[in-house]
Amino acid sequence: MYDLNKVMKINGKPLRTKITRWKEAMPQYKVGHLKRIERFKSLLSKEFPGVVVAGAGFEGVGLPDCVNQGIAAAKQLNEK
Repeated sequence: MYDLNKVMKINGKPLRTKITRWKEAMPQYKVGHLKRIERFKSLLSKEFPGVVVAGAGFEGVGLPDCVNQGIAAAKQLNEK
């Protein structure tokens, strides 16, 4: 129900809440981005086997996304 309940076992409802929206705080991919990246990676692996890419410009701009891409890239390189 509330995030604090998960961590601190607080069951009461908040007295106040404030929602802050950061418009355009994170880059937004254009429609079709993931399909283009999929095609790019496919062409890259055919033309330059052993070269892999990772980072915010590919499949997620957040830090966890980038870390996961880096791990996946390392695993992919390790398999070759």
